[in-house]
Amino acid sequence: MSEGGAGGIFISYRRQESGHVAGRLSDRLIDRFGPERVFIDVETIEPGADFAEVIDRAVGGCAVLLAVIGPGWLRAADERGSRRLDDADDLVRLEIGAALARGVRVIPVLTEGALMPRRDELPENLAALTRRNALQVRHVSFRDDAGRLVAAVERALSASAAEAGAAPAATATPAATAAPATLAALAAPAAEDAWRRPGAAAAQNVAFRTGIVPTRKMLGRRFVIKAERLANSITAEPVRAAALANVAEAVAVTDVDRAERIAHSVSAGYPKARALSRVALAVAAADPGRAARLSAEAEQLAGGFFDEASRAWVLSCVAGAVALTDPNRAERIADAIPSPQAKVMALAAIAKAHNS
Repeated sequence: MSEGGAGGIFISYRRQESGHVAGRLSDRLIDRFGPERVFIDVETIEPGADFAEVIDRAVGGCAVLLAVIGPGWLRAADERGSRRLDDADDLVRLEIGAALARGVRVIPVLTEGALMPRRDELPENLAALTRRNALQVRHVSFRDDAGRLVAAVERALSASAAEAGAAPAATATPAATAAPATLAALAAPAAEDAWRRPGAAAAQNVAFRTGIVPTRKMLGRRFVIKAERLANSITAEPVRAAALANVAEAVAVTDVDRAERIAHSVSAGYPKARALSRVALAVAAADPGRAARLSAEAEQLAGGFFDEASRAWVLSCVAGAVALTDPNRAERIADAIPSPQAKVMALAAIAKAHNS
């Protein structure tokens, strides 16, 4: 999960029920307010962290929470058949509860004909949700409904800024009309370096079309949300795994936490090993510890491949990823690759690591 910033918009939803609606609303909100002010999903919680505290901070840093409620939201059950809302650790319950407790503006968004739950149907910490005025978002009138929602969010953000004694934050400026000076200020040096690295083809295409260098979050959030959602909708598991691996590779240079999460969500096999190794290669210079950990996972998976070509391509990325921290190991990996083409790729990656 991404932690919100002041003036942000947090979208709470149940993935299995309302993921498509939440994604479409996220796109609209990003268009209006910018990618850095819209938070959909707590994407990464560090091992050992208290996820309730992480959610509390993330939601508390926002000015508005959208509670997307579908027809099955109230009765959604876990794998044991128990109602999710009755679980004190249910993520949706934690998100909405944190917002209500912290005084964050909560807007219930009713989809697919859903009705507002009654007070006696909710756990005590969500009872105040029933006093919040809801908005309907329907498939047949999505454009108009989403427009009303965006307007309501804008009013809420303005009110929040006024209460804080600050001027309302400016809404996102389309890249085609934004002043070059503004864009130059947004493009941090780290992001400039990241988008030029190998594997950032999608980011480079954006830059070439718009004439700007996007920031790390500008590159990652809007397009990756769409790509990941589409990849997860694929029913054929081998195709889905390959698609998710592509998404992980594409976002590795701009949002490494998200890239690692996506790579680990890929089913075992070549796509997962490829994703892990490419993410490791992308972050080797900036985060050698993470690169070593991911490359070790990829190398272990590759060891079980019967296909020599697949093993060779994964190991060539692993060699490049560990070149800075363990050059001897990188060279041994490269020397053991039987494919001349993959071996050249590995040796070139090692050379690049030491020359950068």
